[in-house]
Amino acid sequence: MSRHRFCVLLAISLASRSATSAAQHASHSHTAPQAPIPGKLPITSRSPAAIALYLEGRTLQEALKPHEAHARYGRALALDRGFALAAYGLAATAPSPRAAREHLRQALALGDSASAGERLVIRVLEARLDRGPAAWAAVAESLVALHPDDERAHWMLGSARSALGEYAAALAAYRGAIGINPEFALAYNSIGYAERNAGHPAAAEAAFRRYIALVPDDPNPYDSYGELLLTLGRFDEAIAQYRRAQAIDPAFAGSFVGIASAEALAGRHEAGRAEARRYLAAARDAHEQRAALQTLALVEADDGRPDDALAALTRMHDVAASDGDTASMVEDVMDRGELLLDLGRVAEAERAIRDADLLAAAASIPVEQQVEVIARTDFLLARVAIAAGELDRAATAAANLADGDERWQGRAHELRGRVALAAGEVARAVVELEAADRSDPSVLVLLARAHQGNGHAAMARQIGATVAATHRLLNWPLVRARIALREVVW
Repeated sequence: MSRHRFCVLLAISLASRSATSAAQHASHSHTAPQAPIPGKLPITSRSPAAIALYLEGRTLQEALKPHEAHARYGRALALDRGFALAAYGLAATAPSPRAAREHLRQALALGDSASAGERLVIRVLEARLDRGPAAWAAVAESLVALHPDDERAHWMLGSARSALGEYAAALAAYRGAIGINPEFALAYNSIGYAERNAGHPAAAEAAFRRYIALVPDDPNPYDSYGELLLTLGRFDEAIAQYRRAQAIDPAFAGSFVGIASAEALAGRHEAGRAEARRYLAAARDAHEQRAALQTLALVEADDGRPDDALAALTRMHDVAASDGDTASMVEDVMDRGELLLDLGRVAEAERAIRDADLLAAAASIPVEQQVEVIARTDFLLARVAIAAGELDRAATAAANLADGDERWQGRAHELRGRVALAAGEVARAVVELEAADRSDPSVLVLLARAHQGNGHAAMARQIGATVAATHRLLNWPLVRARIALREVVW
C-alpha cells in the first residue's frame, strides 16, 4: 500500500469520526448513573428497566451467548435512546463488522451523556476494532486507573495484554479481577486461555475446571475446556466436552466449530464436514450461516478438496449479499483470492483480489475497513508479483506496508521474507521471517523452507514438526500451513 493512500484514508477516518460525534451530540443530559458503587463503573440510564435488560445482556455476553445478548441490548436501547452502554453492547455482540461499527458510532455519539468510565469502555472497543492492541491496552489502563475496583476493567486490560502476547501481564490483570470478585467466572475462562498460550497446560486445565465449577449450567466452560483438550491433541476428549456444551444449548455455535476442527485434525474429515453441515442447519441468522460455511470451507481445504472449499466460500459471499453485508462480501472474495494463491492458481487469485478491491472501493463500508482492504490487497498483489518474478514491485509493497499501520508490520516482514526466498537470499529470508508473526503457522512453514535453503536441515525439520503438531480451531493460517506442509520434502 502506498503511504499516500494509507494516510489519506486514515485522515478521512479521523475527520469522519469527529464529525459524527459532533453532529450526533446526545440530548440526554438529564440521565444519571443508577445507584453508583464506589470504585465500580457506573451504568448511566434514565430507565431502570433498560438497566435491567442491559445487565441481562451482559450476563449472556459473558456466557458467550452473543446472539441472545444482542437482543437484550437492543431492547434496552429501545427503552432509553440515550443509553450509551446499550449501544456499546450492541457493537460488542454485533453479527458483522459493518453492524459492529454502526453501533460503535452510535455509542461514541451518545458518550456525552455517559460517565467518563463508560466513555472509556466504549473507547476500549473502538481501539480493539480500529487501532490495534497497543492502543487497546493504553485505553484499558486508563479505565483501570479510573475504576480500580471494577473487575471488568481489569479483565479488559488482561484481554488487551493477551492480544499483545504479554501473557504474564494479562494473567496479572485477570488475577486482579478475581481478587476483586472471586466468582467472576469469565476471568477464569481468560486465565485458562492465557495459561494455555503461555505454555502452561496444567494451569490452564485447572482454570477451566474452576470455570466449570462456577457456572456448571452454562455451555461455554465445557466449550473452552474442549478447546484446551483439542490443542493438546486429545481429540475425542475434546469432542465429549463440546457435546456437553451442546447438551446445555443445542445452538451453541462454538461447539460446532470445535467438533468439526477436532474431527478434521484427527483425520476424520467426513465427520468434520457433517458437523459443519449440522451447524449450517442450526444457524439462526446470516452471521451463523456464514460461520458454518467457513467451517465447511476450512474442513474441505484441509482435506485436499480446494474446489469444494472455494464453493463454500462462494456460498458465504451469497449469504452476505442476501443480507446486504458488503463488508463481509469483500472479506469473502479476498479469502478466495488468498486460498487460490496458496494453491498456486495465481491468475484466478489476482482476479479475485482485484474484484475485492473494486467492490470495497465502490461500497459504502467503514473507512477503517477500507484501510484494511487496501493493505491486504497490496500484500496479496505483491505475492502475485513474486509469482510472476517481479521482485522489485513486491519489495516496494513491503516497504509501503512497513511505513504504514503498526498492525501490518508483521506482514511487511513476511513479504520481505517471501521476496528474499524467491531471490534465493535464504539468510536474509531467515532474518525477515524471524521478525514476522510467528504465531501464524504458515509463516513458520516459510521459515522452515528458509532454514532448509540455508543448510540448516535439522532446524527446518524441527519447525515443520512443530507446525504438524499444532492443534487449534481450524482457521485459514493453520489450514494454509497444513496445505504447504504436504508439498514439503525436508
